[in-house]
Amino acid sequence: MDKQTEKLKQEINYLISKRTTFWTITIILISGTISMIFRFNEGLTEKLMLIIGAVFSISFINISLNCEESVKKLINRIGKEKE
Repeated sequence: MDKQTEKLKQEINYLISKRTTFWTITIILISGTISMIFRFNEGLTEKLMLIIGAVFSISFINISLNCEESVKKLINRIGKEKE
């Protein structure tokens, strides 16, 4: 195995770890945002937290999906190098 392939494997492992972390954060954000729905009528702070939570949830979903695409691209790149 050459250095380039080893480097790509390390990058894949890093991205998988990063993706897992972002999915965990996303699940926590979504559950917190859902809890704000039940407190929606209590005040302005709850409404703001709901909006902020929704924005962050969408952002972290997007980041997680981008990590997934990056992992797939790197795996395909390794496959092409082996051919």
